[in-house]
Amino acid sequence: MKKVEFEVITDKFEEGLPTYYVLKKVYYFGFYFYGQLLGQNGKDIAFQDVESAEEYKKLLEENYGKE
Repeated sequence: MKKVEFEVITDKFEEGLPTYYVLKKVYYFGFYFYGQLLGQNGKDIAFQDVESAEEYKKLLEENYGKE
């Protein structure tokens, strides 16, 4: 059984301000299997504010499984 969760995390600080990523956590049969950091472009560009990261997280949660 596969389960996917999304979480907003704070990464490093750039120019004194925190950056944010959405962490995609994948579980199989209740065990954490792997995680993936997702940024603005779906890969490696961090979000500069938590509101944008939260909106992206909501979008991912709404659309996950509809692919």
